[in-house]
Amino acid sequence: MSSLVVAALRFRVAAMFYDSLFVFTIWVITLLPLVLLHRQPVHDTAVQFVLCIEVYAYFAGFWVLQRQTIGMRAWHLELVSESEFTWLDALKRLLGAIAALATVGLGYFWMWIDKEQRTWPDAFSGSQLIRSVPPCR
Repeated sequence: MSSLVVAALRFRVAAMFYDSLFVFTIWVITLLPLVLLHRQPVHDTAVQFVLCIEVYAYFAGFWVLQRQTIGMRAWHLELVSESEFTWLDALKRLLGAIAALATVGLGYFWMWIDKEQRTWPDAFSGSQLIRSVPPCR
């Protein structure tokens, strides 16, 4: 049986790095045909909106349906909440993550101050990221 502990910041950052690679790949798949068709950089507001929707779809889809993204799975992280985690909760979590990163990581370092070790995304969405430590063999 595995034990559950609050995910340390280093595992959260590692999962974010993994997930950023997948998001970047999705963006390349979206943007490459547009750039090739127009033969110039694409920076239209509608395109930026589509890229934002793709980010939300990636993270919210995994959080709501599986409780973990691909990066979280690699590091044995899982999203837990006291109630059902909804699409609105996912939006709150994503906005909390954006705020946490926009403040040069302050929202993630916040876990060292919070008595429940929650980051801003955790607090905004009413959830917590835990690490399931596999048993030693």
